Amino acid sequence: MSEYTKDHPFTGSLIDRFSLCHNSSQKSTYHLAIDIKGSDIRYEVGDSIGVLPINNPVEVDKILKSITCNADERIIDPRDQSTSSIKEFLLHKANISRVSSKFADQMIELGANPSLADRKESMDRKEFRSYLEEFHIWDFLIEFGPVQWPAQDFVSSLSRLIPRLYSIASSPLVYPQEVHFTIAVLHYETRGHTRKGVCSHYLCEQLSLHSNELGVYLQKSKDFRLPEDDNTPIIMIGPGTGIAPFRAFIQERIAKNAKGKNWLFFGEWTREGEFFYQDYWMKLQAEGRLRLDTAFSRDQETKVYVQHRMQEQAADLWQWIEKEGAVLYICGDAKNMAKDVEQTLLSIIQEEGERSEEEAKAYIKQLKQEKRYLKDVY
Repeated sequence: MSEYTKDHPFTGSLIDRFSLCHNSSQKSTYHLAIDIKGSDIRYEVGDSIGVLPINNPVEVDKILKSITCNADERIIDPRDQSTSSIKEFLLHKANISRVSSKFADQMIELGANPSLADRKESMDRKEFRSYLEEFHIWDFLIEFGPVQWPAQDFVSSLSRLIPRLYSIASSPLVYPQEVHFTIAVLHYETRGHTRKGVCSHYLCEQLSLHSNELGVYLQKSKDFRLPEDDNTPIIMIGPGTGIAPFRAFIQERIAKNAKGKNWLFFGEWTREGEFFYQDYWMKLQAEGRLRLDTAFSRDQETKVYVQHRMQEQAADLWQWIEKEGAVLYICGDAKNMAKDVEQTLLSIIQEEGERSEEEAKAYIKQLKQEKRYLKDVY
């Protein structure tokens, strides 16, 4: 097993990157592959890859200009006491896309524009935090500066840049020297500026292919695993980038010649624009190796999601779960999708299993205890 961690990552190389979106799609979702040769990283399907992003150099330069600081000035990392230039610290270790209340308070103490203190006074704590979320560090400094901020004090005021975890989308039986994953590029508008997700921008728009500078480590899964018995049917629900681990699951099952049935529910905006890995799924469906149900929410007037497809297939789902002992997996959005899917599952158990709501809830609890209902949600 690899001993690499977020503090001591393996330096890998991005060897492949291509868009999974087609035609006039308004989304930006990519397939990425990292070369892990020489790392001794031994991953399993269900694991995640941790990525250490590097901040946008343009934003870092704007920050240095705003605090009138020399990029080469040496500072001490307040966390581990290592030394580096302030520019290296801002690129690799600082969260420059978030303004904390602590940062705002220190700016006020250093003589920031009085309007900042006025705003804080006029808002409760929650409102003020919400207001700060509209900014990145650089435009906050421009909005309420200038302030004279010694380099060491400045870096001590910043929160840490944290690694991002991505579900692995490949099987080591097929790609032992590579790790694949699926990533959506985050873009949004606030205060007249286009914001970009730190890691998604770094991986998809900033990092050059084959440059040996990508810090990664393996994050083992506790229980998001394929059944030990290859004959066990599996039901996979993975809309959007939640499709990633199920590409790995299916690769693994095929490589092992597993006899268990495979059923995938996938959803996105449109079939034409965002049917990720479409050729692969359609080929497996044609070969009889995969049962596939899709929900493309914008292809018809009434929005259709994966839970609606589940409801349409309620009788068969119940058959697979209750009679055939299938394991059910969910990957993707925790806030809405996973809750909606569980509510639909509860309804199916009540209707098809002729159980009360309390009995259905107990049934789901039992599935979880038996590790037959597993989630990788975020």
